[in-house]
Amino acid sequence: MRRRKLSPRREAGLAAALLLTAELVGLALIGWGVWGLQQTRSFVERSWPTEGFVIAFAREPEVTPDLLQPVIGFSTPNGGSHELRPRMLLPWNGYTIGDRVTVLYDPASPAEARLDRFEQLWLTPAFTAALGGLLVTGPALAWALGLFRPRR
Repeated sequence: MRRRKLSPRREAGLAAALLLTAELVGLALIGWGVWGLQQTRSFVERSWPTEGFVIAFAREPEVTPDLLQPVIGFSTPNGGSHELRPRMLLPWNGYTIGDRVTVLYDPASPAEARLDRFEQLWLTPAFTAALGGLLVTGPALAWALGLFRPRR
């Protein structure tokens, strides 16, 4: 089946629509990433560190069915005992039951604790904002360099 050739004007219009869509998606990702970074910063500022221990490994079928996820036990100064099941997309290599980890928890809601690790706190929002930045700057640069001008 032969494809019909588009006119240069129609081709330029489709390119502009594609670039505009990439720009809008990029701006949305930047906004989401910046919001996530602000939420994480706010959490870190109001959180208290405490020592936790790997107490078990469990499967989380809805998250990563093939990976064992750690179960971290920690206590708060008021004597409360809590468990944390961090969502990990990477294998929990190098840790065994009984290993110490640093946990950050909000005294107002200790159940919302997180591991004090870069990938647990900052990786997702930073990656989202960076991906958005690429989607904004890439098409804008291509347009500025004239890569999508209609052929004559």
